[in-house]
Amino acid sequence: MVTGIVDHTRDSDGVVHARLLDLVPGRSGKAYATWLTDQGPDFTIGIKTAALDPFRGYANAIRDELPEAITVLDAFHVVELGSSMVDEVRRRVQQDTLGHRGRSGDPLYGIRRTLQCGAEHLTDKQVTRLDMKLDLGDPTMKYLWRGSATNSCAPSTT
Repeated sequence: MVTGIVDHTRDSDGVVHARLLDLVPGRSGKAYATWLTDQGPDFTIGIKTAALDPFRGYANAIRDELPEAITVLDAFHVVELGSSMVDEVRRRVQQDTLGHRGRSGDPLYGIRRTLQCGAEHLTDKQVTRLDMKLDLGDPTMKYLWRGSATNSCAPSTT
């Protein structure tokens, strides 16, 4: 296991030019904190924002070594966590409405990948299919809310 440290600095046009700074043995907050300390204050003082994956050790290292930096979750992990939640809700609804795990031919199982697409990327045919399958898979709309697939699909808070 290694901890990868990447510079995501934007240029004057706002374009990110990612470059690998280092690979540190181990996957721990201590490994990251030690690396930051070794770089010295001239390096760390210039860090305004630190992106990380959702691992508490990295957050602790940033808190301790970069107290002025804004900590954000990296885009990959935001999308990954959001997709996991959509799939978790879909599986729960499938289980509650049909009493079994998703199988080919089940309405919600058939749209599992489409549910993870951004609405702006869906074709009219996909939107129509998504609306139809959501109506079949959750006819009472007890679990899923949707104005239409072109707006959003999200778990209900009720």
